[in-house]
Amino acid sequence: MSLKVKKITAQLNTYADRNNDRSGGLAVNKLASWFPPAPFYPVNHSAPKPEDRMERYRRQRDEAETLVESMKSKLTKLEPELSAQQEANKDAQRRFRALEDKKEHPVPKAASATTPRLSVLYKS
Repeated sequence: MSLKVKKITAQLNTYADRNNDRSGGLAVNKLASWFPPAPFYPVNHSAPKPEDRMERYRRQRDEAETLVESMKSKLTKLEPELSAQQEANKDAQRRFRALEDKKEHPVPKAASATTPRLSVLYKS
């Protein structure tokens, strides 16, 4: 311990002894009264430095570029399959429109489960 710390500790101990304060609360208040309050301004010690910020931006940009490149490559791989699917959809739409024009429906309407059959109602 330095001499200054020893002196301050001794002064605080004598102050605590004089005021019968064993918890040290009064001594801490006395110690705080010896020093003027520091001007308050928020200091963010964990704030990133400008170089760190630029590095983070570069890294994020590079990650975004690699993501875009990977999506483009996936899209080029899926493009033939997608075009075939689109052609199949167009063909199905053409067939459906032709059926609608003829008023024919490819799916017959199912009989309702609640409607009883006529043969059950009218027994002969």
